[in-house]
Amino acid sequence: MFYMVFDLKNGKARYSSGGHLPAVHIDPSGGARLLDTPEGTPLGLVDSDYAGVDIAVRKGDVFVFYTDGVTEAMNSKRELYGEERLVKIIMASRNFTCKGILNAIEKDIKSFEPKHKQHDDITLVAVKIF
Repeated sequence: MFYMVFDLKNGKARYSSGGHLPAVHIDPSGGARLLDTPEGTPLGLVDSDYAGVDIAVRKGDVFVFYTDGVTEAMNSKRELYGEERLVKIIMASRNFTCKGILNAIEKDIKSFEPKHKQHDDITLVAVKIF
């Protein structure tokens, strides 16, 4: 689980992860980072503490949340799609609407693995601050 609460009135957000992949954050200037937390074992596996991380948010920020079916998509050469490629396509499409960003990612995944059958679920959520 990855959980994020946006407080747009005060220009901030707080997030925590229960062992999930880090979200991608692209700032308005095109800088990219993965939002990870120092703590957080997979939710439900064992009792655990979960750290919350506060960040500033501003107009133009893009956040993309995804399941491992995205980064573990595999082509016919058995190469993984990976976080680096995901971040690149998000950066290239950051000026699109959320739907446009998600469509660009989906199209890129399909072009990466055109003949290889999808082996895991693919879930994507995009948030853009206006």
